[in-house]
Amino acid sequence: MDHDKLIIQFEITIKSLEMKLVESPEPVVFKYLDNYKVALDTLKKSDSISGNHRQLDKLLDCARGYMETSSVYSQDFLEQMGKSERLIKQL
Repeated sequence: MDHDKLIIQFEITIKSLEMKLVESPEPVVFKYLDNYKVALDTLKKSDSISGNHRQLDKLLDCARGYMETSSVYSQDFLEQMGKSERLIKQL
């Protein structure tokens, strides 16, 4: 897994979450955004992914959790969160 690839995907996911919040400022989406920003900051401060698993694990299953509360599954932020989660699971 490429450290830089994960950083780029997190940046894309963060932008997508920010766009979602413009449309609909849901508290749970704010929480996801905060978690992604912390994880991105942590990754940028280190040269590798090792040692960051605890922070990355907080991002797993967030997309699925959101889909359990919503009937609109085809949203860009969910797709981007799913891509991020797949990359994390590859670690």
